Formats: sequence, C-alpha cells, structure tokens
Amino acid sequence: MAPQFLPFISVGARAKPAEWGVLRISSIPYDVSKNEIIAFLGRNARILAPQHGPAVHVIMERISGKTLDCFVEFETGQEALNTAARFSPQRESGRKLRLGDRSVTVEMSSQAELMKELFPKANHVQWSGQRPILQNQAGSAYSGFKTFITSEEMVATVKHVETPQRTLYQRNCLQRPYESFISTLAKVAFTSAELKPG
Repeated sequence: MAPQFLPFISVGARAKPAEWGVLRISSIPYDVSKNEIIAFLGRNARILAPQHGPAVHVIMERISGKTLDCFVEFETGQEALNTAARFSPQRESGRKLRLGDRSVTVEMSSQAELMKELFPKANHVQWSGQRPILQNQAGSAYSGFKTFITSEEMVATVKHVETPQRTLYQRNCLQRPYESFISTLAKVAFTSAELKPG
C-alpha cells in the first residue's frame, strides 16, 4: 500500500506552532512558585488558558538546577503588552518591582527568545517563533545540529528529581525539575517533524 493511503497521520507534521504573547520576568527568586508569579501579574492578566499548555515557564539550568528567568505566555501579544504596561508607572517612578524578596524586571519577550532559553544546547538553530530553522553549515544542511536536549541535561534533570538535596537550588524548590520537564514537553518542536539530527 502506498504511504499516502495509510490510515495513519503524523500529528507533528500537520501541527502549526502557536504564536502566543510572551513576557519575561528576570531575577526571580530561586524558590518562586508558578502561583506566586500568577499572583504577581494580577488577576486581570489574561495568561494562556490551561487547555493550550502551561502558561508559566520557569527556566531551570538543567545541569546545575539553578532557577534562571521566567517566561509567561498570554492569549495574544496585546494582552502581554497590556500586562507589561501595568508595571510601567512603578518602573518610571523609580520604585522597584518585587517578587518575594527579590527586585525583578518585567519586559516584553517573544516565542523565539523563550525557545532559545528553554533549549540552550540546540546548536546551529535559529528560532522563528516556535519553529526551529537550522543554520546551514559547511557540508550538509543539517551539519552541527544534534538535538534540542542533550543526554547530559536529561540525566542531570532526573538526578535533581531523585536527590534534590544534592544542590542548594533544589532544596527549597522540589517542584522545579518537574516544571522544567513539563515546559520542555509542551514546547519541544513537534511541529518540525522533518528535523533529523546530523
């Protein structure tokens, strides 16, 4: 039977990446929870609905377990812009924005920046929104690209789950490796099923 007549489809090949609005919150506390971030943004913030995936992505450096920045996805770019604008008066008056015990910055971001931070080891990849574009290198078109996540990163993430007391960052924030893994699964480039590591 010819492949085009098989009753199976590749969902990844037919999926289209969504272009949600994105805010970046920098210098967050290591032990901040997603609920604290949502409360910080306020009840009028129209973050991404749960049926579309997680709205809050707290970036964890997978090897060390260190909490980096946070990205929040919104229903539209305009909603993200509206939420960022709510914090402008405080910033312009010189008052610091506080999340827990830390001063934070809130700024507009993009899907491309979120993907770059979520998959830092994806070599020779430029992000166009959620879609990865492999950069041509000498030789084949895919030379240099290996994977979005290395095996070392996955092993380290599992170790953070199994023995959270081994790093200072994980002791007070046991949920972080799980959140990181959920964000990874939600954002991995399933829509680019044609990519094959070189």
